[in-house]
Amino acid sequence: GNNNGIYIFSPNDMNELSKSLKLNITAFFINNKAAFPGSESILADPIEETKRISLNYDQDNFSFNFAAIDYREPEANKYYTLLENFDSVWRDAGGDKSANYINVPPGHYIFRVKAINIDGIKAEKAIQIIINSPWWLKWWAYVIYGLVLITGILWIHRFQRRRTIRIERQKSQAKELVQAKEI
Repeated sequence: GNNNGIYIFSPNDMNELSKSLKLNITAFFINNKAAFPGSESILADPIEETKRISLNYDQDNFSFNFAAIDYREPEANKYYTLLENFDSVWRDAGGDKSANYINVPPGHYIFRVKAINIDGIKAEKAIQIIINSPWWLKWWAYVIYGLVLITGILWIHRFQRRRTIRIERQKSQAKELVQAKEI
């Protein structure tokens, strides 16, 4: 009881079946280091509230920890993970409650985690992940590579043309000397 009255709890009135299952992503690691929200971090919000993560090309090793909130038999919950555009099938996380990804190439991905409790009730959570390409693989870098290649080809062509003209002049002068000697 309290100042407002008393509370009565009757176990017979409880519904044993859960109405919903709540799934949370509890931690995010980059290169085996925990990522916490902050101004210097890639996470602006806590990982539980994050919808999108943008990583650099050298942050291609990452992992997620997750947990479904169901207190009846937490060890009976089943977890499945999928990184769209990387995994081809859902992976059974087993009792590990984590998903690790190593050497993920630059691109756009969606990490999905699915939990199923003993009643068969499902919950799913998703986070968009973008791994940016290194600067030397960006479109503007390819434009620069093309310009350097074209400049190189033009310089080699110009050099070869001057060399050919110089050789032809030397041959022409040698011919003129031979003709002058004959005269």
